Amino acid sequence: ASVPAVQRLASLRVRTAGAQVFVDAAISIGRGTSFESAHEVASEVEERIREAVPDARTLIHAEPVKPTDESLGDAIRLIVSRHAAGAHDMLIYDANGERCVDVHLELPGDMPLADAHAVTERIESDLRRELPRLGPIRTHVDPVRPVRRSLLEVDEDLGRLSGTLAVLASGIPGIRDCRRVSLKKIRGRLWIFCTCVMDRRLTLREAHELGLELGRRARREIPGVERCTVHAEPENAAGAQGSGGARRPMAEGPAERSHA
Repeated sequence: ASVPAVQRLASLRVRTAGAQVFVDAAISIGRGTSFESAHEVASEVEERIREAVPDARTLIHAEPVKPTDESLGDAIRLIVSRHAAGAHDMLIYDANGERCVDVHLELPGDMPLADAHAVTERIESDLRRELPRLGPIRTHVDPVRPVRRSLLEVDEDLGRLSGTLAVLASGIPGIRDCRRVSLKKIRGRLWIFCTCVMDRRLTLREAHELGLELGRRARREIPGVERCTVHAEPENAAGAQGSGGARRPMAEGPAERSHA
C-alpha cells in the first residue's frame, strides 16, 4: 500500500545475508515537510515494508522535492523560512502582464535595521532566482516578539487526558506503563509530554517506534493533539518500576524551562 506523503520512490535496494533481509530505500517527499513529519513518513514506510517482509532491517532516506501541487504562495513561504523569517499578508496578483507579489516579512524586533535590510535583500534575491517568472516584489518588514507559550493547567483536562493516554499505551505491546504526563496548550493545540516505561529487552530503535506509535494513536484519538513527545525508560530502572500506585499528573513550570 502506498504512503500518501511520499511523492515517489527514488531508489530501492534489497539484499540478503543468510536469512536476514535488508531494505534500503530513498523516498521523495515535499520540500516543505517539517523534520518531525518527514521522520514519521519514513517510519510509516518502514512499517509498510515490514508488513510485506517481516523482520526486515530497513534504512529509509527522505529526499526533499518540489511537490507537483505546490502553490506559488507555498514556494514563497518556503524560501522565506530558509532565512529564519516568517511571511504573512501575502498578495499575489497580475498587473501589466506581470505576476506581482506583496508580502510582509517577520523578523525579530531587536534585530539591527542594517541586518534586517540585508536579510530582506537576500530573500528577494532568492525569490527572483528560484521563481524567475515573478515580476515586482514588494516587501514590508514587521518586527515580531517571541510568542510566549501558555500552559493548560486545568486539572480536570490533564487528569482525563492522562487516563486516555494510559489506555492507548496499554494497547501497545512493549509499553508497560505511561506516567508523568504534562500538557501544554499552544495556539489552541495540545502538546503532550509523557514518560513510558518499556520492556527493557527492546532496542533503542524499537522503543523509539513504540513512542511514535503512541503519538500517532494520541493524535488520532484525542481531539486537538498537535504533538506527543515520549520519554522512554526501561522497566526496573530507577524510578521506573512498572505500574505502582496511580500517580497524580502534574503540570510543569513555564514552557521555556520545561524538558520532556
